[in-house]
Amino acid sequence: MDFETHVLFSFTAGIAATIGWIRIRKTDPAFFPFILLLTIGFVTELISFAVMKKGYSNALFYNLFVLTEALLVTQLFYRLGLFQHKKAFYLLQFFYVLFWVCEYVYRWNATVFLSFFIVLFSSILVFQAIDLMHRVLFTTPHQLYTNPVFLICMG
Repeated sequence: MDFETHVLFSFTAGIAATIGWIRIRKTDPAFFPFILLLTIGFVTELISFAVMKKGYSNALFYNLFVLTEALLVTQLFYRLGLFQHKKAFYLLQFFYVLFWVCEYVYRWNATVFLSFFIVLFSSILVFQAIDLMHRVLFTTPHQLYTNPVFLICMG
């Protein structure tokens, strides 16, 4: 896939964000972090496209986006009832920020992707999504393909 096709596909997040903001009054407030995540992702894609077209690295913007994504997805899962205790939610948020800052200080280069944080966050995200999906599987009385929590966890 060439660069322009990849960029075109990444801009589709803007469509989803726009639909989310249009329907914000009808949407359950628990999904607000998801709409915000789509919006920030779209803006990050726009900025990254402009920066890369000028020949620079988008690592700094992507690293900031990954931290924001970690915090917003954790907030979303908290609002959807994944965490039994508020303390666990705040500890995970603090852990993400601390780990991100430590890796950034360790690398001390704005043109390097924070790969350890990305792998750690992605691994924790998969386990969180599986746990929440497991809960939805056994508590949803209607079809799963109409349940937004199940669809987000599958994505």
